Amino acid sequence: MEVTLEAPEEVEVNGVELKFTGWAVGPRSETSRKITLKADEATKAVAFYEGEEAGEGRKAKPPETTLSAGAKQVCVQSFTHGLQLSWDVSDGVPPVTVKAEIAYPDKHIENMELKFIQGDQTFPMSYPGGGTVKVKVVATDADDASSSAEASVELKPCPSETPTQQR
Repeated sequence: MEVTLEAPEEVEVNGVELKFTGWAVGPRSETSRKITLKADEATKAVAFYEGEEAGEGRKAKPPETTLSAGAKQVCVQSFTHGLQLSWDVSDGVPPVTVKAEIAYPDKHIENMELKFIQGDQTFPMSYPGGGTVKVKVVATDADDASSSAEASVELKPCPSETPTQQR
């Protein structure tokens, strides 16, 4: 199934005329006002507009990042915990990129780009002895302004394994 979206060339918001500048479709951007998407291609498409704000020389606000993290203890053979992240980035000059850095209890660090400016995601982990996971999310906008948020989660150790359950 395909869906075609067409953004108006101009819109007016609170008495300010804004001009279309492009689409953010998942991890990519488009500058054409009319785009066609396949149903499985994108879960979110956002049209961006720019305009002159009242007051000469006024700059756009830098991005603002919020982050929350938690962990669900599972203790099954394939993994022990699910790291649950929830993030939200507001303001900034589009497009805004969002990256996460996860530092695991064994000091292993994983860096990744998050596809959306807001979302929830669970990461399976295997740390039967527990430990601390530290997460940092950094948002950077088109003007290279950035903001970050940090959180840490304490993983509870899984109950001791019996000799027949050990790997």
